[in-house]
Amino acid sequence: VIRVTVSRVRIPLSPPKIICVIIISMKSCPKCKSNMIIDIVYGFPTKRMLDEASSNKIILGGIDNEINSYNFKCKSCGYQFKGHEKFFKK
Repeated sequence: VIRVTVSRVRIPLSPPKIICVIIISMKSCPKCKSNMIIDIVYGFPTKRMLDEASSNKIILGGIDNEINSYNFKCKSCGYQFKGHEKFFKK
């Protein structure tokens, strides 16, 4: 599974231009290094979210997203993580 994050950045220039930046981010589990990672989605589930959760494409995390909530889950080992562990030491 390869996750591609597309960001749109607006830079004030004269004349105004929109520059698209494509960032390819390969998420891997910090515990087992697997790339079988799924998103943990918060909020009231829509029909699409329920369908994706039943097909094991996402995890429903509940209605409230706390500051310390996890963003990803490894399908290989079950480890849940926020995604920025490599940037901050524990």
